[in-house]
Amino acid sequence: MPDPLKDPAGYEANYRQVIDFNTRLGAVGKTLAAEHYAEACASYDALAKQYKVDLAAQNVRPLSVVEKEGKNPPAKKCDLAESSMRAMWLTESFQQRADTQKLTRDDWQEFGKLTEPVGLLMQQDPVKACALIDSIAKKYGFTR
Repeated sequence: MPDPLKDPAGYEANYRQVIDFNTRLGAVGKTLAAEHYAEACASYDALAKQYKVDLAAQNVRPLSVVEKEGKNPPAKKCDLAESSMRAMWLTESFQQRADTQKLTRDDWQEFGKLTEPVGLLMQQDPVKACALIDSIAKKYGFTR
């Protein structure tokens, strides 16, 4: 789907498709929360096929690796849990700044573009995700 900042006209032309994708993706999240894993996987596969998403090309770590990491977190190394906490902290810090300084839509879009790769990086390589989060925080002058 087109990037709304780079191709607003293309994004608007595909708006219904974007809404459908996000609605169906949200429903899969509810299926996962209900622990209906086979059904969730089937839904993800159907979405990927319909929207031509190459899941293998996403290079996401297998669930077994994430589960192992959860049971035995790496010492002094950023894992999925740590990268998630840092991402939440970064977003909350930006939200506080936005509230106090009345930041504009452009400020939010810039923050969104900077943080866009974080979610996938958290799955692919949490250490790189933490490094990116820390560099974005530094750009904005946020300290933990």
